[in-house]
Amino acid sequence: MIALPLELVQQQPGTGSVPLPQLVAGPTGLLVFIAFLIDGVWRFARHISVTAHEGAHVAAGWSVGRRVSGVELNRDATGATTTRGSGGFGSVIFSFAGYLGPSLFGLATACLIALDQITLALGLALFCLAIMLILIRNFFGVISVAVSGVLVFLVLRYGSPEVQAVAACALSWFLLFSGVRWVLMHGTGAQDAVDLTQRTHIPKFIWVTFWLVITVVAAWVGGHLLIKLLAATGLAFPRKRIVQIFTSRFRGNGASAATRDVPDSPGSRCFWPLNTGRSAGRSAASTLGPAAVTLARAARPG
Repeated sequence: MIALPLELVQQQPGTGSVPLPQLVAGPTGLLVFIAFLIDGVWRFARHISVTAHEGAHVAAGWSVGRRVSGVELNRDATGATTTRGSGGFGSVIFSFAGYLGPSLFGLATACLIALDQITLALGLALFCLAIMLILIRNFFGVISVAVSGVLVFLVLRYGSPEVQAVAACALSWFLLFSGVRWVLMHGTGAQDAVDLTQRTHIPKFIWVTFWLVITVVAAWVGGHLLIKLLAATGLAFPRKRIVQIFTSRFRGNGASAATRDVPDSPGSRCFWPLNTGRSAGRSAASTLGPAAVTLARAARPG
């Protein structure tokens, strides 16, 4: 199973990469951003971010010598990664890594796209999903990861170079956007922040600030790499307008999150909370208003 992504990459012509059409990266990001602001789309696609979050916990746990017992991904977009090992600094790294997962995976994908290694980026995504599938311990988690893996496999196996480019850009943009969104939504109510405070006595808002700075920088760097691919086309990409829409969309969102207690055991169990609060009166129609203006401006010559 794990060897399959590498085999698919090797089957691609040339060096395993496909040329990225210059018009793909920017417009794809714009479309992902519009979809990202619609609650119905987000409620479905957010499971990709939860997988990346728990995947970061798994990678961090292995990197500090902890044994990963299993991963759970739940229907309500919560999750948990259980590890066993000694405490200390390793447990801090393990808890801190989760909220950086979506942003760092998105940034890594953007770097590979900028290097014209699109099939490699998709192949690595499939490889990571195969590892997660082995570690999943609940039925919904298996279905969630399996569906994501099948979609990536179909793009790699049957997609044209253009389709692969759009899929890779969409994945990168979504992970970059969602990394910032989760931090803003959960804030100091994040269970990982609670765990870090219990282990280090450093206030929760300090950890949240670290997460926010790193995810915003990752989004800026990754977005810059992708938008640079649009420079030769002469189209203007409205970054300032997108920042205004993004911040206004989530300003005032409550940080209270539904969390579960961490069991008192030799192992660590890191939970992914869900902020279920929704502002009254917010609809997809009102969200599409400013986003549609953004799309129109992006089509104007620079």
